[in-house]
Amino acid sequence: MERETLYTIKQAAALTGKAPVTVRQLVRAHGLGMKIGRDWLLTYADVQAVRDVPKPGHPPGKMPEPFNPFKRDHHRPKQRSKAIQAASEDPK
Repeated sequence: MERETLYTIKQAAALTGKAPVTVRQLVRAHGLGMKIGRDWLLTYADVQAVRDVPKPGHPPGKMPEPFNPFKRDHHRPKQRSKAIQAASEDPK
């Protein structure tokens, strides 16, 4: 029977490119790995699961346009309502 390689939090962080504290938080939040004494040990499948957790925030490619206070129509609505159009066209 072949033994499976186990990784520490520090080793998993190096493999995933995430900070050790982030790996530890993800392991706890998703129920990955096993805690032996004070140390967490992860299998390769656990390390892959940690690596595949997306970063929080906006999904890639769907970032909102950054705020630009100098943009001309930043605070104006894109379309004016019919009542406003009628009022602006009706000279009284």
